[in-house]
Amino acid sequence: MKLVASSVNHVDIWARTGALGTDRPFPKILGADGAGLVEETGGPAEGLAAGTRVLIYPLLTCGSCEYCLSGRENLCQNLKMLGIQCDGTYAEYVAVPQRNLVTIPDVLDFTTASTLGIAYLTAWTALVRAAKVEPGEAVLVPAATGGFGTAAISIARALGADVVATTGSKEKVVKLRSVGVKAVVDVTSEDMVSSVLSATDGRGVDVVLDSVGSATLAASLKCVRRGGRLVTLGATSGREVTLDVRGIYAKGITIYGVYVGTRDDLTHVIEWVAEGKIRPVVDSVYTLEEAAEAHSRLDGRLAFGKIVLRP
Repeated sequence: MKLVASSVNHVDIWARTGALGTDRPFPKILGADGAGLVEETGGPAEGLAAGTRVLIYPLLTCGSCEYCLSGRENLCQNLKMLGIQCDGTYAEYVAVPQRNLVTIPDVLDFTTASTLGIAYLTAWTALVRAAKVEPGEAVLVPAATGGFGTAAISIARALGADVVATTGSKEKVVKLRSVGVKAVVDVTSEDMVSSVLSATDGRGVDVVLDSVGSATLAASLKCVRRGGRLVTLGATSGREVTLDVRGIYAKGITIYGVYVGTRDDLTHVIEWVAEGKIRPVVDSVYTLEEAAEAHSRLDGRLAFGKIVLRP
């Protein structure tokens, strides 16, 4: 397929810095998200003629293990992610199996579509499938100003939840409030736990979506109310965490692990965006030749929302 837009992801940084481990070869081409047009097919491809508008599902799966056969292909025993275990989407053209292409409606532009495959699908899986967030519940999103954070805010609000968010940037406090966050904690001057408890009248939040890992997970658990839920779905600050397990079982907290999501749920995300229920936040758009500059913006924590490359 011919790519029209590709998103910059934290997974690209992990591959480039070796944060995923040094025991695996890195791909020559980064990028997991992408949207564009079918250029040609290598065989029978029902419904995917040349020119069909598509979004890439970023997980390459075997299609035959127990998880793939039960519709949980994001847990595939032989899973590979584009841009991590194999070459990705920072290119003019990319070849993927037909099952990795999801058609998109004409009302959805390629720039917006390219943001959905990881950040928005992961947030959907965490909030809808794992935590099963209900209207009126309080959801905490630590480090909420990046691609995943803004996705989680948008989907949580669409579900009728109140959002509490943290940021390490005074400039982004106003931006978080502008997208509907009920309470913002500036961790450069406020304690995360005491501020979240204060914002919830001492009760704590119903759900935490923690994509940060070692820097926030222990504090995130302290923010969860009795009987609440914590979803862990990333480790951008590191994967080693020391926890006092008494704070988990004594409070009856349920912990979920989420890894991206299924192709079927990606179609639901596309529907919500097309219907205007959620509005992806795009920070900036760069050309493919400007990829290094785009990564510098992401590395420097300057972005608010997704950064997109246009091949």
